[in-house]
Amino acid sequence: MVGINHKENIQKIEQKFANGQHIEAIESSIHLTSKFPEVLEYLNLSAILYAKTGEYEKSYKLFERLVGFDNSNVSFYYNFVNLLVRIHKLDKAVEFMQKVIDIKPHVQKYQRDMGILLLKVGSVDQSIKFLRNALLMNNEDKDTKFSLSTALLRLGKLSEGWKLYESRFLSNVHKGKFQVAVKAIYEKKIEKYEGQDLTNKTLLIHDEQGFGDFIQFIRYARSLKEKYPGVFIIVVCKKPLKILIQRSNLVDLVFSYEDQSQIDNAKFDYWDFILSFPRYFEKDYSSIASKDSYINYEFDEITKLKKLLSSTKLNIGFNHKGNRDHANDSFRSIGDLSLFNEIVGLNNCNFFYIGTDDISTELNQLNLPIHQCNGFISNFHDSYRIVKKMDLIISVDTSLVHLAAAAGVRCFLMLPKISTDWRWGNDLSYSPWYETIEVFKQNKNMDWSGVLRNIYNRISTIKKSA
Repeated sequence: MVGINHKENIQKIEQKFANGQHIEAIESSIHLTSKFPEVLEYLNLSAILYAKTGEYEKSYKLFERLVGFDNSNVSFYYNFVNLLVRIHKLDKAVEFMQKVIDIKPHVQKYQRDMGILLLKVGSVDQSIKFLRNALLMNNEDKDTKFSLSTALLRLGKLSEGWKLYESRFLSNVHKGKFQVAVKAIYEKKIEKYEGQDLTNKTLLIHDEQGFGDFIQFIRYARSLKEKYPGVFIIVVCKKPLKILIQRSNLVDLVFSYEDQSQIDNAKFDYWDFILSFPRYFEKDYSSIASKDSYINYEFDEITKLKKLLSSTKLNIGFNHKGNRDHANDSFRSIGDLSLFNEIVGLNNCNFFYIGTDDISTELNQLNLPIHQCNGFISNFHDSYRIVKKMDLIISVDTSLVHLAAAAGVRCFLMLPKISTDWRWGNDLSYSPWYETIEVFKQNKNMDWSGVLRNIYNRISTIKKSA
């Protein structure tokens, strides 16, 4: 009798799934799991396929059975860890990742992934330990370098952190995301800035990553001008930022990506991406430049907004959600607007939703007396004009926080317990980057109620300025 080729069966099922026959593939896998219960690879495959189709509960139950049967198979544990990360059970993911490492302590990928997991749950010192181990095993791994850089930056170890952060260009987190708007740069005809003397030179600072990143780090244009007399600074940024940066007087010339012909005709001596400049100035939190407001300029008031402002109550702008496509959005955004009921009900407050989307349906359903500003906003200059009229900004981790703090407006920043961005430090109640930010962080994962309760109590102590 010819033996059954289980490996071939698994390959056929995987191919069927890859061809889009998801239901048929899962049914085949489950059938073989029942027929050959001793062949745990079928159970593993079934769990993986359920996870790929979003049936996480079924996948979770199968993985629990699987690791209960076999406590020595690294692949089973590692696949379970991947599911646990996907369903946000990070503490349990750390537990099973440790089992992986106990079995295979000298595999670089496992050391790296444990470091990344520990960073997500906030165990930064432990994270650094594992990431350094991984780097010793392979000092060319850009993902390890990048993760270690963010861990070090989160602890305020800026000198080493910024140096390693240059690995972002090749890490899988950011790989392929850096577009260059200048033909001469693309053709490598312009020298990249590496700390050269910029006295009487022209420098181009190039946009990268998100709006908030650009607002946070444009502060270094001021640092460069203070250090190098006569330096002429050009920036390329996203169009919604253009007027804001022009009016801030931090730089000499501003282009957006749409100004392609003007960009190509611009003459400059050096260039670099904007997040590469802090490494020339910062060693630790105490040396951070421009913690005070650095975006301040006169503006025409928005007539319709002026009519909604209160002279006796606190005018408070807020935003409860970021870009839904952001990798961390499920952690950082607040999905349930009803959690704001109590705060919005404070008698001394007048609330404004500062966002470009229309949330009127939600507001009406919840009967929340909040003014919408979406009709007033077409760019960050408009947002600035709104923010500067507020007594307080309350927001999750979005560009609104950076804009408000850079403009010197008081801001309450709401952060998740896990998967917190490196720039907000490690369990700090303040921001090392901005003087006006006060941090309110979750005590329990995915639970915003405690955060909003603390903000409610804090607002109750604030009086309207004369």
